[in-house]
Amino acid sequence: MKIPILADLLDKVEKLVVEHGSAGAQSKHIAQLRDYIEQLEKENQRLEKAVVKLSADLAEASKQLARHTSTDGYVEWKGVLIRRLPGGGYSDTPYCPTCKLPLSVVPRTKHLFCNREECGYLPHMSIVVFREHLRTLETAQHEP
Repeated sequence: MKIPILADLLDKVEKLVVEHGSAGAQSKHIAQLRDYIEQLEKENQRLEKAVVKLSADLAEASKQLARHTSTDGYVEWKGVLIRRLPGGGYSDTPYCPTCKLPLSVVPRTKHLFCNREECGYLPHMSIVVFREHLRTLETAQHEP
């Protein structure tokens, strides 16, 4: 893609050089300018393609984030909801994604379930595994 302002500028410089009689001495410089402009145009095309790709990537990431983050402070994660804490990090209490109540724990197996009779959601995860995953998530957020 041609950058019109650069091509116009080069044409004006070339015309000025020709009109003032130093065309022979300056033709080498004009050729160098043309090469440089060509390089700039190629770089501009490459950057425009990169911007399009990055814009698409950003749009996809935004959609994914919107699917997993609700406006009420919950984040969907590994089949349960977790709450973001105001100072950063997450609450260590898993919530039901259907009714948003804290999940209960089966005493013997430590598996999570929704205690609300109308819901009965089972995330197929124990509280022990949930807390291990949560530590991994919080550790990953603090790494550069």
